[in-house]
Amino acid sequence: MASREEKKQQKKLDKEAKARAKAEEKEAKAKEKAENKAALAQLKADNKAFKAHLKTLPRKERKAAKREHEDEYLKAEDKLTKRVYQIRQVRGELRRVQWPSFGQLMKSSSLVIVFTILFGLYFFLCELLANGMLKAILG
Repeated sequence: MASREEKKQQKKLDKEAKARAKAEEKEAKAKEKAENKAALAQLKADNKAFKAHLKTLPRKERKAAKREHEDEYLKAEDKLTKRVYQIRQVRGELRRVQWPSFGQLMKSSSLVIVFTILFGLYFFLCELLANGMLKAILG
């Protein structure tokens, strides 16, 4: 069996090893943070340069290029900053949604209204028929 002195010494060595590991982990995180900060600064500079280049493109090409670049930029920024969904990303998603035109919206809405009325009439007639049959049977 190990003596008390040996156990104390072993605990002390374990504690020191844990402290070293923790210090190394902290140092690695600080290094990663510094690298990410530099990469993020480079990413922002590239984004600024792209926005300047975007102004030189024809209008039709500009929108597609901007959308594609914005997707890549947000993905890269998320990897560097490790953020969870933020307002900017939500806005980006909303820009990519294909919203219906006014005509499509009116057609869809009128279709819903017409079918709601038709189903309402159908169930009304079914209820009238069922009531009539019950009255004839019962009395």
